[in-house]
Amino acid sequence: MKYFLVILVLVMLSCNGKHYMKAGTISLMLYVYNDPDDNLFDSYEIPVSDLYFYWDRFIEKVPDMPGFVLISNDTYSVVRDLSNLDDVVSNGSLINKSFGAAFVDTVFPNYTNRIDLTDTVINGLSYKRVRIITEEDYSIFYINETDTILPYSLSKQFDIDYEGILSRIDSYNYHSGKFYSLRMSFKPELPETIYETFKSY
Repeated sequence: MKYFLVILVLVMLSCNGKHYMKAGTISLMLYVYNDPDDNLFDSYEIPVSDLYFYWDRFIEKVPDMPGFVLISNDTYSVVRDLSNLDDVVSNGSLINKSFGAAFVDTVFPNYTNRIDLTDTVINGLSYKRVRIITEEDYSIFYINETDTILPYSLSKQFDIDYEGILSRIDSYNYHSGKFYSLRMSFKPELPETIYETFKSY
């Protein structure tokens, strides 16, 4: 399931007349449908990560993991509590981070053979749709048409080529018969405690 390794990449882009969101919150959720043909209720949700960002710095909260993850300058540090940032549990390079959101750039298999589908509207937002078929998966990618630039991306190549934000990937795996939906949402808001933490380091 290479599509559903959560791929987040720092994207240092000039604004080029577009609006750069300097602070906000993103949430990543994976929905798994075990029997999509006959029983849509046979499903479950996997919260992947909540990422709070201020410019190109992040504070990550990973479900079922104690503490917080501070992300800056291609490195991460796990701290027990935001009230004491010196109490570091572990740290390392983002490329080796194996929990929560992974800051790794990749090229989607068969990307050059992608097919553009008709646009769609979900919850009032317009999306471009792209289909990619491989030997393992049938996948549809949803790119939100927006002039907003974010300091992260599910796929930098999609964002640039389609001038938007890739915010959803639906994929059916031929071998397992399961349907996966990775969804990313964001809002230009930060909790007060998170904002104060950004100001302190």
